[in-house]
Amino acid sequence: YATIIFPEGTRARDGQLKKFKLGGLNNLIDNLEDTYIIPVALDSSWKLSRNKFGLIPLNTKLKMNIGKPIKCNQSLDIDIKNTISELLNEIRS
Repeated sequence: YATIIFPEGTRARDGQLKKFKLGGLNNLIDNLEDTYIIPVALDSSWKLSRNKFGLIPLNTKLKMNIGKPIKCNQSLDIDIKNTISELLNEIRS
């Protein structure tokens, strides 16, 4: 099975990371024994949502950076926001 979780809830309209809501992630880790988290950073998708997914501005390029899978268990403490922030910074540098 695969599950996608968007921990920000709704996409920021200015490209800055919003506060993460980790309830879905915690629920996943608590209920599945062999869980892997694959952190993914998307850059510039906020440009689509600022126009309510209507007209896409010319030359809009979406960029994605995929991190290494992280095996999780209930005792593993992960700062997923920092991981995604680092992936986003790699895209932007």
